[in-house]
Amino acid sequence: MFNRGAHLGTRRCPVDQDTLRILLREAVRETVAEVLQTVLELD
Repeated sequence: MFNRGAHLGTRRCPVDQDTLRILLREAVRETVAEVLQTVLELD
């Protein structure tokens, strides 16, 4: 796994809060979908 929040202090990118929230939500959604697909394939 990756270190959550490890890069937040060092990397500066001009992204506003709303955009960041949308990107994060989309990334989480994709990850959950991939995990669910993997679990369902194991059955």
